[in-house]
Amino acid sequence: MSYQPTAWQRFTNEEQDPQVVQEAVSRLSQLLTSQEEIVYIAVQKKPGVTISPAVVGITSRRVIVYKARVLGQVGMEDHIWRNIADVRVAESMLGATLTFRLVNGHTIVVDSLPKAQARRIYQI
Repeated sequence: MSYQPTAWQRFTNEEQDPQVVQEAVSRLSQLLTSQEEIVYIAVQKKPGVTISPAVVGITSRRVIVYKARVLGQVGMEDHIWRNIADVRVAESMLGATLTFRLVNGHTIVVDSLPKAQARRIYQI
């Protein structure tokens, strides 16, 4: 009998926090359109304690970014792939910064990602 990971466990292979990934899969699953699927999830890992890290969810149709805001609120931004003009990764000693530039000139920046996760998103 072969082992089959649950829906969220397959996104914890590159240092992602399992609890954060499980919550992200739950949130993202509620937003998916028909025939859309989650492809990858990256979780911010700032030095020290991060109570509510940013999450980058990559689906077959969109990039969805969750970031903590004041008073425990969570902000969400999602963009269809065709609206993303450019993606850049900048690596440092402590992690990587991922920058999405949209066709309208707006940018989305997520810092303190583990390098492997940022590279994987760039690859996708």
